[in-house]
Amino acid sequence: MKESYTVEEYRASINSKNPETKTKKLIRHKESDIQTACVRWFRTQYPEFLIFAVPNGGFRNPREAARLIKEGVTPGIPDLCIPVVRNGHAGLFIEMKAENNKPRPNQIKCISKLKKEGYRVEVVNSIEIFISLIKEYIG
Repeated sequence: MKESYTVEEYRASINSKNPETKTKKLIRHKESDIQTACVRWFRTQYPEFLIFAVPNGGFRNPREAARLIKEGVTPGIPDLCIPVVRNGHAGLFIEMKAENNKPRPNQIKCISKLKKEGYRVEVVNSIEIFISLIKEYIG
């Protein structure tokens, strides 16, 4: 598996999908593809820093969902966390969205709470925006 992708390689992988068959499932996969490319780029460019996913999403049976909620899974938590203190922020959380999707109400609530606690939180829908954000945040 390749460890680093260029913006052009990422675009080619996304553009290879048939746009006429867009469904929520494809948008979800696109979001996953964007996040995967972002994490790979980050780990290549900034190996000294941590980045980790918060896997709150996905479909689970009711018993598994109840168990995970008891363990602390919280709907609405952003997808990625970069625990790096910069510019008065306790760290950076990133909510990944495909295309023009907007955060859901529970995500907006979590984003607000995280910001009140001193975290920077951004919604990202492309690897280009992610790269620009990281360069600005970390320097």
